[in-house]
Amino acid sequence: MTAKELPEISLIPPDREQQAFAQVVELIRLARERAMASVNTTLIDLHWQVGEFSRSLSPALVAEYQTRLPDKKMLQAKLREFYALSETETP
Repeated sequence: MTAKELPEISLIPPDREQQAFAQVVELIRLARERAMASVNTTLIDLHWQVGEFSRSLSPALVAEYQTRLPDKKMLQAKLREFYALSETETP
């Protein structure tokens, strides 16, 4: 008998193995949620700070800076894609 033909033997009973796996899956899901919440909080803080800062700028200067920023529609599409992907990966 070769190593490939040997049956897989687990020292953990099947019900405890499934329970352990379910706990790992839940840990991953919770970590993803915390990461997304952290990113959302950071983006909200950023937008607030930019809004506060832009109040002191002239409209012409604001318009010039907007041309230097990434395309808003492209960024929104990428965020939608990220959230859709993360939702489909969640077990």
